[in-house]
Amino acid sequence: MNTMNEPIAFIVKQADIAALFSEMGLACNEGSDFYRAKAGPVPDTDIRAAYGELLADRDFLRACRVVAQPDLYVTARTAGVRGLSEARLHRKKAEGDWAVLTETAEDGGILLTAFPDYRAYLDAWAEDFAGAHDAPAANYIPPQVGLEEFLFVLHAVDSFRRVSYQNMLNHVFTDRAYITIPGFTGSMADSLKSLDLRWLLPAFMAVTPGVERYRADLNAKHLEVLLTHDFFEQGKLASGEDALVFGEAGRVMGAEFFRSWLLSCGFEINAIGPEGFQTLERLFIAPTVLTNHFVRLQEAQSGKAVVNHQAYTEEQLLSKLGELFGKAFTMDVSAVSSALKSARAAVSSAQAAAISSAPKSAEESADARQAKAAAEPPAPKFCRNCGTKLSAGAAFCAGCGAKLS
Repeated sequence: MNTMNEPIAFIVKQADIAALFSEMGLACNEGSDFYRAKAGPVPDTDIRAAYGELLADRDFLRACRVVAQPDLYVTARTAGVRGLSEARLHRKKAEGDWAVLTETAEDGGILLTAFPDYRAYLDAWAEDFAGAHDAPAANYIPPQVGLEEFLFVLHAVDSFRRVSYQNMLNHVFTDRAYITIPGFTGSMADSLKSLDLRWLLPAFMAVTPGVERYRADLNAKHLEVLLTHDFFEQGKLASGEDALVFGEAGRVMGAEFFRSWLLSCGFEINAIGPEGFQTLERLFIAPTVLTNHFVRLQEAQSGKAVVNHQAYTEEQLLSKLGELFGKAFTMDVSAVSSALKSARAAVSSAQAAAISSAPKSAEESADARQAKAAAEPPAPKFCRNCGTKLSAGAAFCAGCGAKLS
């Protein structure tokens, strides 16, 4: 039997997933990669005949239980010369430390790879995608900016590449490369619409899972961050038209991505909570010949986001990923619920205090009864043990049979 010192893998046909899980008595929750798998096998498929050996394999059965009913999952995207691909890493605490990755196999089937734990997955990921750098690199991007400002920085890097390509085509050499303001804003709008993974800005938007959920109000005032941090300097053309001349940050980062950027990766870590799966982390990573550009998004007020960017060596990158993954993977599935419960409890206490300070009457008023009802935390909609959606008034979970409080 495999001791799980290294990953083990299984391949199944995508069309057989629903019938295979049904044969095992597994119902997928919303965290499963196969939550929306169509019911029933393909015509003339005998599940027991086709998968008899796997159905007798304890490792395969365990991997399927993890994938079907995770209490934590990670969406992992990669964009490069082969286009955009997505995989999902699953964890079910009741099944131990295993982390099971699902991704499309070369023949169109589904590859299930079971890792001993999340660290083994990160090691395998780093071998394929992390830049092997051991020397620190200068970080020209402010360590914390709004999402809108960060998008402008990405397009400034792309603009240097665009201008460099154009100058090469025109046999022009200059150490004072520039772009006009209409040229910058117009190409930025076109870039965002394109989702062309060969450019940094649309790659970030396509590869970072969930980034579209944030509100980004782009306008000319966000050019200020580029002038303040030396991506651009203000200049004028011979015609008198205003121009944006690339400063040190724009030239250095532009040349770095122009010469050595080939791929980017994105992660989204989600854990089960009383209202379904809650996002814990959103990350974007772009390795180059100089460093690993690491981006962490955090939600701010009014649906906006704050971006933290760092330039990491390979050791620093793996340390940071280990820290963030470790915090999520070692978390009790009730921890996400506890934070929300604490917030509800604070609101409930404030409501209760307001009610107790109100004048007493011999009979409770309708308003008081409504306030008390609002103060009580709502019943969970998802099982805290396996993540299965609960029916109203259910005493037991239909997915794992756990008693519901």
